[in-house]
Amino acid sequence: DLSAIRWNQPGEPAQLAKVISGNDARARRVIQAVREYVADHAAMRAIAFCVDIAHADFMAACFDAAGLPARAITSATPREERERAPRELADDTLKVLCTVDLYHEGVDIPEANTLLFLRPTQSPVVFQQQLGRGLRLAEGKESCLVLDFVGRLQNDFRFDVLYRAITGLNRQQLIEAVENGFTTLPPGCHIQFDRVAREQVLDGLRQISRQTWRRLTAELRYYASTRRGAPLTLADFVRDQCLDLDDLYGSKPGWTALCRAAG
Repeated sequence: DLSAIRWNQPGEPAQLAKVISGNDARARRVIQAVREYVADHAAMRAIAFCVDIAHADFMAACFDAAGLPARAITSATPREERERAPRELADDTLKVLCTVDLYHEGVDIPEANTLLFLRPTQSPVVFQQQLGRGLRLAEGKESCLVLDFVGRLQNDFRFDVLYRAITGLNRQQLIEAVENGFTTLPPGCHIQFDRVAREQVLDGLRQISRQTWRRLTAELRYYASTRRGAPLTLADFVRDQCLDLDDLYGSKPGWTALCRAAG
């Protein structure tokens, strides 16, 4: 249950860690999903993206106990071990690398064929960087399986931002795709939701489609805080936040009024 998490607010990582780190039931569900969805456990080479160092250590221990050799690779890991771990994953000494903020970009592990998103994120950049860790070609690698663990989230969680980043679909198209299947993806690509996750994602997409003035004001206030002095423009806000102009002008006062309301 992640419904109390205040996304994109100070303290978000600590809130996530409190709910997720050391959560035995969730860890069991993760391992169950690996056993259910990974077709060939002998060939699995997985990267698990975790909340914090404690969570990475905890999940590595859980995978080990389940017979899947794992190691936590974090900023606290000695450099030599950090450099050795990807080679151990590639040569099948390890099955899972549990990491925090190290493998988003700049590290190349072509052999990785399974990704576990154990840390929910609202950032499409982080989402794409994590996804990219599994998309390199390697000899004998036929596909990459990505398991994203969707919890019970607030209604304003931006599923549209994340899924638009990898599909190019707008919110209405995403709603139709989740309802009817992602029929416009490139050949060989497939997105599938478990029943409960599908309902959660659909609810979130429909809620965001009914943007309230209060929600838009909060969203602009947060967005402005990330600009670091860069000019704040309507075009940038609509594009970066995956909004439609109707969100601001359909039945609402518009951009200038929104800026004034956001302070």
